[in-house]
Amino acid sequence: MDHNELTSSNDEWISISEAARRSGYHKEYLRKSIRHGKLVAQKGKKLWMVDWSFLQLYIKDVSGLRPGRRSHNDISSLFRSR
Repeated sequence: MDHNELTSSNDEWISISEAARRSGYHKEYLRKSIRHGKLVAQKGKKLWMVDWSFLQLYIKDVSGLRPGRRSHNDISSLFRSR
């Protein structure tokens, strides 16, 4: 499954700060996930923007892991940086 298969005409790109607010993840954790290719993101004029629909999938996928464990090995193929 690639980014084109999961996006729709109503993509919503949000800032890292907004992604942190909505997801409950720390901003630095989200930045690290982007650097490691775990989240779909693109550089705006000054800020990195996160694809909200992909972040929702990411949250759903990692929420099924044991508490306290944030492994990304199982879902890394779903998320790629641009």
